[in-house]
Amino acid sequence: MNVKEFYEIENKVILEGYKESLKSIENMCKEIKTYMDGNEEGKKSLEEYSFYEFLKHTGEFLIKVSDLEENLNEEHFSKKSFEELKAENNSFYSEIIGDKYEKSYGNPTYTVGVFGDEIGKLLSAFYAMCLDAIEYAYKHRVFNIYKINSTLLKVYENIKNGKITSSNLKKIIFDFDEEWMFKNQYYRRQERSSQNFTFYLNTILNEDLTDPKYLFRFGKYISSVEIETARFLAKYPKEKIEKLSKIQ
Repeated sequence: MNVKEFYEIENKVILEGYKESLKSIENMCKEIKTYMDGNEEGKKSLEEYSFYEFLKHTGEFLIKVSDLEENLNEEHFSKKSFEELKAENNSFYSEIIGDKYEKSYGNPTYTVGVFGDEIGKLLSAFYAMCLDAIEYAYKHRVFNIYKINSTLLKVYENIKNGKITSSNLKKIIFDFDEEWMFKNQYYRRQERSSQNFTFYLNTILNEDLTDPKYLFRFGKYISSVEIETARFLAKYPKEKIEKLSKIQ
């Protein structure tokens, strides 16, 4: 069973709502762009403008993630070169590596500087959840991305209606009911122990490990360290690897 089939039933339940959430996020981004393109008199406050910048940036990021998830298949990896896959990987993680991290919403210090202590911490925590959507896309955990999309839209509605406070923002972001928490815990266990979840095993056993392209299948940030390590192991004598694997 491939990873897309593994989550097929769970994703099917929310598919219609998921598609609607993407349309709503696209509309949100258009509305915000119209607002931000307006003259200075149309901007109610610097704080509100900063909120809309955050929402637009996050919305565009989630749309980009959804496009990735939709196009991920075997052909995606086989037809793209190593450099193309590396560039794609870096495009999703670029804002939290190197100097760009200084002005990333994933950096709590920066976000607190923009929105203040309480709200800044909450929005940075939420943005970290949005970054998790990259890995969800590679695993086709669409139901998780849908939860993030829905949360963003709730934040938008509260900001539009002038109801944004640290207390209601906290309720929106951490709105995890018991059923949702149980579901996520269940799938975490399944990914670790289920014989049907062969995502990692199939990658290691079936891919050409002499070609580091396989690293980009996992949805994690791949730096030069991981690439050079993979290349080193690919050249390492098989008998030595087998010997090391037997050491307890």
